[in-house]
Amino acid sequence: MNTHSPQEERMHDTGFMDRISFAGVQFDTMSGNKEEDGRLVGASRCFHSCSSKRGPYQCPADFEQNRNIVPTSIASGSQIVNWVNIAAAGLRLARDRYLGEDYFDRVCDRFGLSDSVRALYRKNMQLSTVEGNEFGGDPEQHNDSLQIIAGLKQGGHRVNLTSTGGRFCSLANRDTTWVDEFMLPANQPQVFATSADDFLPGDFDRLLGLDREGLAKERMQWARLKMGQRQKRVEAIAVAQYAKQALADGKQFPRLLFNMVLHRQNMREARTIWSTLEREFPFAIVNPYPVQLAFNKEGNFFNFEELQVLRELILYCIERTLNGSQFVKRLPYWLMLEAVFRTYGWGKWEDISRTISGYGLWTCYAGPGTGWYLQLGRAKEGLFTVAGGQPSCFWDANVAGTVTAGYQVSTPEQIVEYLFGGMQAISSSKEDPCGGCGMPRLNSLNELVLLVGMNPIFLPAYMEAKREFAAFAV
Repeated sequence: MNTHSPQEERMHDTGFMDRISFAGVQFDTMSGNKEEDGRLVGASRCFHSCSSKRGPYQCPADFEQNRNIVPTSIASGSQIVNWVNIAAAGLRLARDRYLGEDYFDRVCDRFGLSDSVRALYRKNMQLSTVEGNEFGGDPEQHNDSLQIIAGLKQGGHRVNLTSTGGRFCSLANRDTTWVDEFMLPANQPQVFATSADDFLPGDFDRLLGLDREGLAKERMQWARLKMGQRQKRVEAIAVAQYAKQALADGKQFPRLLFNMVLHRQNMREARTIWSTLEREFPFAIVNPYPVQLAFNKEGNFFNFEELQVLRELILYCIERTLNGSQFVKRLPYWLMLEAVFRTYGWGKWEDISRTISGYGLWTCYAGPGTGWYLQLGRAKEGLFTVAGGQPSCFWDANVAGTVTAGYQVSTPEQIVEYLFGGMQAISSSKEDPCGGCGMPRLNSLNELVLLVGMNPIFLPAYMEAKREFAAFAV
């Protein structure tokens, strides 16, 4: 029975707070060690070459940069499940401290939240479910990928699988067997997220007309050319086509999500791409966000004309979120990006471009209350024979300024310490700490996470935009 008030329902519908989870653990399933110059360094295994040399962005798991991984350095499924369970217990302890020692109330006071909104956020933080996102490189290729899903579900977690879907357009026996086992209800996550970064509208009809064999050939073409983003495009279609048929046959399939990085090659066609995806796959949702560069210390920012296109897309995404379309509901995220434009104005468009790409936008280490979507992965150095399990950042793990703990989690109390001072101590010890990011998964469990981590210079414009578009959450 639904006991939510109209205000609470509206805040759920627009992404001011998650319906199910108060926290999450994003874990790099494919963390490993590679040999480099006679020593072991951290790596993430993937079979896709997604680089800025041949595509729109550089992925930390780019195959070309992650060769020579030691197979035995990749953790078993049971070890990964154990790490996530420990982290989830730690997040619950941290939540209790956050609520019990007035951190929560001080945050609400700081941002002037009304009594009704404050009460709803407290209720939301008292949820028990922690989300687990099986992530990193090509996690479906992990030997125990399905056992990880099943194990986390048995532990009471809500599970996402963020992967490429390559097994769905492969004719190899090992892959068709994996897909058959994936279709068992116990092995299915609640959400399967694939990539739609490199779709071109003119390609849709052709790709949609290909069967599994045709998609497999198309996939191999891009793999040989080392164009991983285009390879993932084919694999996403294969997953979506398979899901469409499975649902038509009355079978169960996870909610399908298309992650879509907005970059200069796709942004002008984004609305056409979204409408096509929604038409062909009405059971799926789309998760767009601007390309992020700060965690790789990259440049190549949007130019003035591209920013104008992006601004229109941001306003469109605000509209689409409010009208109940097939978008991931993250209105506070889009309001934060809108606030960047309002704060700087077009006279400082270079500052807008830099910030939108992550520099000085939002940081996970700004203070207690920003790390509720905890990441577990690897460090730059290969500190452990079996890699993974370190509080870290998938995207920034190879950069000197990363906020990475020097231990693998073994107790819930370690997570509490990490969230209440540990992250801040690590970042302050760096000469060049992480410059920030705008990865929406990390800051979108509830609005408080976004507010605490947001650069405060954007707060006035954010509150202005919030009053304009979301007065129900003021």
